[in-house]
Amino acid sequence: MRADTKVNMCQAIREMREEERMKGEEYGRKIGEERGRKVGEEQQNELMRRLLQDDRLEDLRRAVNDRDYREQLFIEYKIKDR
Repeated sequence: MRADTKVNMCQAIREMREEERMKGEEYGRKIGEERGRKVGEEQQNELMRRLLQDDRLEDLRRAVNDRDYREQLFIEYKIKDR
């Protein structure tokens, strides 16, 4: 550092703390997204298993392409609340 350069240490510390806080929030968001993906995948698999078990192949085909219908089936099978 040059001798004529002034540093506001309080400001530098605040900026470092803010950077760490932001990194923590980003990490938490990534963890939450990953958990959400896993839960969604488990729900989808459970719905597919049950539809196959009940021999509801047409419903399975429709659920693959129709989000609203899939949501209805989640509720019907009590896999997911509203």
